[in-house]
Amino acid sequence: MITTSNKLSTTFKKLVDGLKQDIFETWCCLCDEKHHNAIAFCSGCLSDLPWRRFHATITNNITPLPDCPVTTLFDYQFPINTMLRQFKYFGKTQWGDALCDLIRPEAGTRFPSHFADLDIIVPVPLGQKRLKARGFNQSDAIAQAVSSLLKIPVEHDYCVKTKETKPQAELGRRQRQTNLAGAFKITKEGKAAITGKHLLVVDDVTTTGATFMTIKNLLVDHGARQVSGFCLAHTPA
Repeated sequence: MITTSNKLSTTFKKLVDGLKQDIFETWCCLCDEKHHNAIAFCSGCLSDLPWRRFHATITNNITPLPDCPVTTLFDYQFPINTMLRQFKYFGKTQWGDALCDLIRPEAGTRFPSHFADLDIIVPVPLGQKRLKARGFNQSDAIAQAVSSLLKIPVEHDYCVKTKETKPQAELGRRQRQTNLAGAFKITKEGKAAITGKHLLVVDDVTTTGATFMTIKNLLVDHGARQVSGFCLAHTPA
């Protein structure tokens, strides 16, 4: 079970860096305890995570967003926040893999009924400068995990980011919306493919919902029938 509030397992890093896969699967990534689950977490730590229990309702459980139900797995608290930061800002892909494990059925993930008729998954795109510096898009990694669970295709080329923006986490509520103005566009390929479709926009963290609403409005303006959202964690504004 989770016994600390300020650090992640160093044993887990050593295991993924140097030991075989079969050993990796027998040790909890958070508490180092042996376990027999098919994911990186023991049952105790899995239960202790800051779940939001989003599956209990189909209504939006974060900041109300018009016509865009957004659901999220966790509150942005330890250990989820630390794992995400290690993955996103320090390139520790083992923590990204562990986070994506939490979207697998073995973690008890239950998606709401309004996800039943999804057609396409669209990860929130990064600008080229940030993508080049980071080497990956964390939202795409999460989208791929959701795709594996729901058997819905991920399309990276339908929505692209055309303007570099300040990190949303550094801005206030009003600044977040203006920061994203004109930052995204729907490609020619996307315009032809999304008409009449139900799309799921996937991000790693949401606070005010500004990113979801910006992309949702863009998709609807170009013919999408419905847009829903999914993110791994929610942090209060």
